[in-house]
Amino acid sequence: MAVTSMWAVKSRLDHVIDYVEDKDKTISKVIDYAIQDGKTNDQYISCINCYYDNPYGHMMKTKELFNDHKQRLAYHGYQSFKPGEGTPDMIHEIGVKTARELFGDKFEVVVTTHLDKKYYHNHFIVNATSFVDGKRFCNTKHDRYLMRTVSDRLCKEYGLSVIENPEYGKRNKNNYQATQSFIKEIKHDFDLIIKKSFLTKQVYDAMKMEGYIFEMVNEMECIRHPRYDKPIQITMLGERYNYDSINSRVLKDGSKYNTYYSGSKYNVQNEPYIFQLYKQKKLTGIQYTYVKWAILIGIMPQHHLKPRKHSKETLEALKKLDMYSNSVNLMFKYDIHSLDDIAQHQSKAQVELNVLLKERQRCYYKRSKCINPIEMSNWSTKATAYTPKIKQLRKEIKTCNFIKDRTLSYERQNQELEQNKSKGQRER
Repeated sequence: MAVTSMWAVKSRLDHVIDYVEDKDKTISKVIDYAIQDGKTNDQYISCINCYYDNPYGHMMKTKELFNDHKQRLAYHGYQSFKPGEGTPDMIHEIGVKTARELFGDKFEVVVTTHLDKKYYHNHFIVNATSFVDGKRFCNTKHDRYLMRTVSDRLCKEYGLSVIENPEYGKRNKNNYQATQSFIKEIKHDFDLIIKKSFLTKQVYDAMKMEGYIFEMVNEMECIRHPRYDKPIQITMLGERYNYDSINSRVLKDGSKYNTYYSGSKYNVQNEPYIFQLYKQKKLTGIQYTYVKWAILIGIMPQHHLKPRKHSKETLEALKKLDMYSNSVNLMFKYDIHSLDDIAQHQSKAQVELNVLLKERQRCYYKRSKCINPIEMSNWSTKATAYTPKIKQLRKEIKTCNFIKDRTLSYERQNQELEQNKSKGQRER
């Protein structure tokens, strides 16, 4: 009953080869077997299409020959057998035959048999680069299926058991696929209704009219599709479909139905207070530079804007001014007065962002290993919880780059404006 798997090696290939060739794992530890066959300190290591004494060097020379510098160096696979089945010689022989049939005509392979567990198991290290033509092994679904098929056939030839139901977990997989299909429909209906609604209540009323049922199951908010009998947690839809996000989307999308647009969205927050500081000459450094420039180009007006009708082109132009507003708000939020302050804040934000991205990726990895839809949903919820902060940090980093790139230019333009102003006064 051999279980097989294969995954990519992206780090040090020599470290992986050292692991699978570890003498403590490959030296026979079954004393009875060693006595019976008279074999002691016998290593079960075979190299196919590469040198036994230096397989790593051989594989790397192949990559150099074909100028292959891609991230995936090799593939690490295993072939695990049922406890108590087979002998080390038999298990190793099956592993070598499996590797020769699958990879022997094009790739370098290291095959080892580990005996340190209750069950014997083979390891395969396959060079991702072919020594024949330089083409790469991709480890597709077909490759993994072929590996399992060859392994099962060889097990039967040697009288070992095989998994009679290779579609283990198919039911759960089908349930998951069905759930995902209905989730897409739910999200699609939500999106269409949100675009047509002026109030959040209208969204939920319209969804109910379409046959959807909202209910609490085990203290979790769920939605039931009219053609699917199982409740689906709202969290499985993603953060855009909770109540607060839907409410925000309704308000945002509803603005396009408004004939008049004030433009306040694109004005600097707390503008009266900031403008007073500017007039009182209490701003210093790049705060003064940016506020002055914001006033000059009109994104921070000196008086309250009256509602007025704008064209689509004007609205698009206003949206482009968001970055200027973000720059001023960032500087006041974090009390930034110089480019050094910008650099420090950006560095701190980048470190925090890297940590959050790593944690989110860990959640996605855990989700990929789950079969149960509930567990997958829980890991998805944990992963999406990091998203708002990640978006905020990315926005701040982008804004910092914007400020650094344009500060010198704005200072030069302000100097030119002052010079022109002084020149005009002298001419008068």
